[in-house]
Amino acid sequence: MGHRCGAAQLADGNARLRYAAGRLHNAIEVTPPLDPAVRPTYYDRPYRVVEAGRFVRALREQISDERIRALPLIGAVDQFVDSTDAIGNRAVLRSAVAAELAGI
Repeated sequence: MGHRCGAAQLADGNARLRYAAGRLHNAIEVTPPLDPAVRPTYYDRPYRVVEAGRFVRALREQISDERIRALPLIGAVDQFVDSTDAIGNRAVLRSAVAAELAGI
């Protein structure tokens, strides 16, 4: 019989993972240390988050090449391409990324 986990247990486990990720970020010393503590809410929702934008901002501040720093924050390709066919086609993915970067 499999182990069943409630929503509160999942939330606690996710919070521990997020905290651990923040500590790992600090351990590699690519930015000044950031507080890895999980925040109690996400806006008015009961989701505990690490507030990852703080880590993104700190990392971007470490980029010395202005051309790289000027690139938009677009995330992973699957955040703006919703097609399983495209995900398996490197040429399509490269074209989609190029279009996203160009603002097309």
